[in-house]
Amino acid sequence: MPNGLDLAPRNDAAEIAALRAEVERLARERDAISHSTLWRATAPLRAAGHRLPHPLRRVLRALLRALYRLAGGRPAAPPPVPAPVPSPEFSAAPPPAPGGVVANRVIYVSGEPHTPGSLYRVVRHAEAARAAGWDASWMRIHDAPRRMDEIATAAVVVVWRAEWSNTVEWIRLVTHQGGAALVFDLDDLIIRGEMANPETIDGIRSQNFSVDAVAAHFDLMRRAMLVADLCTCTTVELARHMRGFDKTAMVLPNGFDAAALAFSRLSLRRRRAEPEDGFIRIGYAAGSRTHQRDFAEAAGAVARVLAERPQCRLVLFQTPDGAARLLDQHEFPALDAMPERIEWWPMRPLEELPGALARFDINLAPLQTGNPFCEAKSDLKYFEAALAEIPTVASPTGPLRRAVRDGETGFLAATEEQWYRALIALVDDAALRRRIGRAAFRDVLWEYGPERRAQRVWAMLAAARGGAEGARAFAAALAQEAMPRAAWPELPETETVFAYDALGEAQVTVAIPLHDYAGYVTEALDSVAAQTLEALDLVVVDDASTDDSLDVARDWIERNHRRFNRVLLLRNRANAGLARTRNAGFDAAETRYVLPLDADNRLLPECCARTLAAAEEAQAAFAYPRIRYFGGMDHTIGMLPWTPARLAGGNYIDAMALVNRAAWAAVGGYAPIEHGWEDYDFWCGFAERGLIGVDVPEVLAEYRVHGASMLHTATDRPDNKAAVIAALEARHPWLSIPPPE
Repeated sequence: MPNGLDLAPRNDAAEIAALRAEVERLARERDAISHSTLWRATAPLRAAGHRLPHPLRRVLRALLRALYRLAGGRPAAPPPVPAPVPSPEFSAAPPPAPGGVVANRVIYVSGEPHTPGSLYRVVRHAEAARAAGWDASWMRIHDAPRRMDEIATAAVVVVWRAEWSNTVEWIRLVTHQGGAALVFDLDDLIIRGEMANPETIDGIRSQNFSVDAVAAHFDLMRRAMLVADLCTCTTVELARHMRGFDKTAMVLPNGFDAAALAFSRLSLRRRRAEPEDGFIRIGYAAGSRTHQRDFAEAAGAVARVLAERPQCRLVLFQTPDGAARLLDQHEFPALDAMPERIEWWPMRPLEELPGALARFDINLAPLQTGNPFCEAKSDLKYFEAALAEIPTVASPTGPLRRAVRDGETGFLAATEEQWYRALIALVDDAALRRRIGRAAFRDVLWEYGPERRAQRVWAMLAAARGGAEGARAFAAALAQEAMPRAAWPELPETETVFAYDALGEAQVTVAIPLHDYAGYVTEALDSVAAQTLEALDLVVVDDASTDDSLDVARDWIERNHRRFNRVLLLRNRANAGLARTRNAGFDAAETRYVLPLDADNRLLPECCARTLAAAEEAQAAFAYPRIRYFGGMDHTIGMLPWTPARLAGGNYIDAMALVNRAAWAAVGGYAPIEHGWEDYDFWCGFAERGLIGVDVPEVLAEYRVHGASMLHTATDRPDNKAAVIAALEARHPWLSIPPPE
């Protein structure tokens, strides 16, 4: 029993009821006060109180609460309260599940469905489970009592951030009766009652929370955790605390979804299209006024930068009506002395937050290092800013130390001087901000995205079910985590020849590498313009052509660019080869999927639409169509389904496939293998990382056969082919390619 705590789960209904009654009494009192006529009438006085020193402000709050109680405390027009749903009594015999357990069904139960955490830990995890092939859904905790029959059909039930209650106890009994697994998920260190003190959790002080109520809340969370079969959480540090209670714990990091990625990138493009106003904004996106001591880590350095650089502004957030600010700047005298340097922006729903982050120039992620509560927090402030290429300066807590490569993808700062040096360097060097921000985006695209989350959730669900499948899934997950992260794909140095952006959204970019194909590229471009997929992006990268390919492409794009949502024509400063040029097209894209099209080939009109539909339906990393040869040979390729083991003897998938951009980043893009077969190496990387492909059984593209293709001029020459085989087998030892005849 670490720390003298009683770790055994209890079924003492009277004790639980007493704890819940105290928490609910305090909540009712808070709600009644906040909806009373008197409380509303004193709003101006409370707003003025924000300008008082902190001790006087606490006195004012206490006086107002006392005045409320003396006035009788009757709320005026309280919000409607739904009819209570009777919680089931504790029972050893819950109702049987009609039809039994469905083997691949998982149900998520959200204990705090109206908080941002529910999106991270419930909605996004349910989406990841569906992408991993599970029948996944979620519900609110207060709906669970009347949906017990539904819960009883799940093979795994995941309860997020719910206190132990009659409802949770019955969920446990129902799942165990059917032989299912109960998982408890948490994203904060709220299972240790001894941490419920103002020294550890600053929100208790800054929000005037009752220590007893917080401790009771933590105790109920701990009890809910103790009855689970498996625990999941956001960080290694939080997992260690769970394991201290003799629980099995797996780490499922927070991450973004496809919508957040798309909105972040669109917000960045929109900002870049606007004229600059000359200000450099240092932003702190706090979600509540519970992080005063966290912000104190950076406050001194921020104040120095604001004083020394008049073009700088500190961005903080407040409620949309301006009644409550999410940071009390009066606790920081140096900042309080320069209110003209602070911009107060209205707080936004989580789904709209990327629009605000994209307007930062520098993002702050301060936390108290060494504080166990803060050390267990996730690194979401880093990856959310990174999606919009905003560089972050962060405290070196464990999760942030592992996430941020200091000086490369962000900066870590433990002292005021380190915070000051990092901030002033970013303020004074716009190129540094761009470089760090771009590196951060590349760093998070795969690691925190929905594709990687689906792999991790699949492993967790299999582990929860246990048995041989769980053991194999755990081993597979360990192998994936142990694989070194691929470096960002090799890129050539490029210059922009033409750019157009309608600032809309598309899901697919067609990327055309171009080198000395002036006679063919117009056909390729015409086939892209003829796509039935209306919202479409186009990127053409000329690889230092020696003929007039660039001029032909530019002329076509200037005449046809309004057909597309976004168009880029780039030129490599020096010849870089096919692999690097393809990588440049992927890197320049802003869509979730990219379809590489060599400049001598053609797409049929339905290609983008059909491959996109197939990839989305199968939740696949890539989708490839059947491809018909033309120009002297009657042949069709792409006839076989995705079978990674088949790659051991040779390639059977052409490069003309719709590819998830995050998956491209995960394998390090196309490797510049001499004499070709870059696409073969690319698919081998997908196989090694467990990425899924799907074949589309339709002829949707055409491959031109001609004497100038790389296949004829380089790859298929006997001496070159032997060298290519040797290079590929060295990179992928599981290959055993038949030698050339």
